Amino acid sequence: MDTGIIGPVTVMKSFVSQIGSHSSTVHGLVVSSILIPAAFSSFFAGNLADKLGRPKGISIGALIFVIGATLEAAAVHIGMFVVGRCIEGVGEGLYLGTLVVYICEISPPRVRGALTTGP
Repeated sequence: MDTGIIGPVTVMKSFVSQIGSHSSTVHGLVVSSILIPAAFSSFFAGNLADKLGRPKGISIGALIFVIGATLEAAAVHIGMFVVGRCIEGVGEGLYLGTLVVYICEISPPRVRGALTTGP
């Protein structure tokens, strides 16, 4: 959801007046800067969840995401904004994969597919 929303946000008047207007290359990097950290941290999400438990692993990922979102919301220049998105990506990678596994583990078999693939 974030990747689909951030593109239009970065061309809004309020964003451009605060952060500035940038080339299409920089715009693409800003939009995609959440994905690589998310992919990287997702490799470690399973081990974290196995050691600490699924709910705690999800909570840690969500907390890291909130820290990144706060930094992103408080950004006064493009570098701060991208760092916030990268931190968000780390949290997202930790909680998203673990969340789906946890839903599979606790949901009744008859609704498991709908719960894990639904919006």
